[in-house]
Amino acid sequence: MASSSNVSENQSASQNAFQEIGFTSGSYPAMTNRVPCDVFINHRGPDVKHKLASNIYYALDAIGLRPFLDVEVLEPGVVIPSAIQEAMSSASLHIAILSHNYAQSSWCLDELTFMLRTGTKIIPIFYHVEPSDARWVIQGKGIYADAFSEHETKGRFGSEKIEEWKTALHDISFLSGHVVNDDIAEGRLLKSICNEALQTRDGFPVKIARFLIRTDEHMSRLLADTDEESENSEQDVEESASECSDEIISSMVEKVEGSVSKCLNRVEVSVNVCLDRVEGSVTKCVDRVEGSVNEYLDKVEQSGDEPIDELIERGLKRAFRWFTED
Repeated sequence: MASSSNVSENQSASQNAFQEIGFTSGSYPAMTNRVPCDVFINHRGPDVKHKLASNIYYALDAIGLRPFLDVEVLEPGVVIPSAIQEAMSSASLHIAILSHNYAQSSWCLDELTFMLRTGTKIIPIFYHVEPSDARWVIQGKGIYADAFSEHETKGRFGSEKIEEWKTALHDISFLSGHVVNDDIAEGRLLKSICNEALQTRDGFPVKIARFLIRTDEHMSRLLADTDEESENSEQDVEESASECSDEIISSMVEKVEGSVSKCLNRVEVSVNVCLDRVEGSVTKCVDRVEGSVNEYLDKVEQSGDEPIDELIERGLKRAFRWFTED
């Protein structure tokens, strides 16, 4: 995390940058509700607000960062220039989405000028344009040339400001970023931006897992901002952690019980099958022995030559041999 001295320096630089570019007027009142922001998304609304900009916002929000997208963050009644100033001043990363009609927006160009002057890291995304399109503008060429000609014709902005805008576009074209076209997988782009945003905020590399497990209810309680002056803050965190642990243990116990019950059912079925097979084999053997004995008894009755004891003995031996063979 950035140190407090660095944060103060960045905020001071932000204030100076806003004053220099004339982005806000001193007549605006201070924000009553500040907008905390980790990542500021600079974009031209009609081009990408409900496309790439929105997807970036939700991807960053899903991993616990605080991105700023006006349509998602600003509440009714908030002074827009002041809110943007607060968000940009507190952000540790700026993302600039340069679309085909980007230069038509004076707001986008003012924000871009501000971002470059503060020294905060910027990730440019060239959305269906090339870095060279921004680079050529300073020479009056490329896809942004018509937009600047229109700014000059309308006369709403002085030549000095227009030159600042051109310089900002020219300079950002030399920053490493992402070129987005129809051949680029947007999911891979979003994952890369999330990794870069986490590295910028925390100061060390972090990889996004292939599968994210959301535990919003408990994590929001465990990681919520706590008031240092509250005597019960530590107790609240301990109780939240205890509740989380109890639910995890309960879930594990249910899974173990389910597995044991399933195993017992399978064992019971196997035992019953074995018993049925044993019972069937014994019954078959008894039937064969009984049949053999009866056969020899019939022979004894019909024969008067052979001693009855020998006949019975031979029959029993034969029956025993059949029984043991099975």
